[in-house]
Amino acid sequence: MAAKSFLEIFPSQGSSIFHYSVLEQTGEGILGYDDFGPYSMRDVRAEVWRLPSVLTAVREKQTTVSLSDSLHQYPSRYVQGLNPLLIVPICSSSTVIGFAGLSRHAGGPSSISQNLVHSLSIYGGLLGNVLSLDASVSDIPKLTNREIEVLQRVAWGESSSEMAERMRISEFTVQDCIKSAVRKLKAHNRSQAVAKAMGRGLIC
Repeated sequence: MAAKSFLEIFPSQGSSIFHYSVLEQTGEGILGYDDFGPYSMRDVRAEVWRLPSVLTAVREKQTTVSLSDSLHQYPSRYVQGLNPLLIVPICSSSTVIGFAGLSRHAGGPSSISQNLVHSLSIYGGLLGNVLSLDASVSDIPKLTNREIEVLQRVAWGESSSEMAERMRISEFTVQDCIKSAVRKLKAHNRSQAVAKAMGRGLIC
């Protein structure tokens, strides 16, 4: 509902919202919105590390404007004829948990005011807080201190053997903690578990 409201408040031709994975630098489609209403984008995956404007937006946590470098990376049925593309980072606290792409058929970059860009950046932060609050209220994961520490070390890039040595536990225990955290956070893998833990403020 919050994502749909965002796209309704800032109407455009061809809008979309993605979940963002910090570790994998990828975006997974969530919701699109056009003249006919909302539609699912679950089958769309964006490799953010290959999209300069999107990468800049999520790194600097500021709305960016792209004229062409991102459009050809998306499935043509979603972006055909759209220009320019505004990338809005969706943040929870200091962590980017997603981004929105807002496109226009006409008007060009001159039609995009600084007030609009500023408003989009602010609303992206508000949306991130709402989405995180909704998630935390409906399903608060009860991770153990050890599971949180393991996820934090995964975020730092440590291997299972390094974690086992530094935490003075077996690699089996490390793997068990990771699997348990992934399950509790309802994630698909350790990277998504780390992203969700960051979004909830469990790790940094």
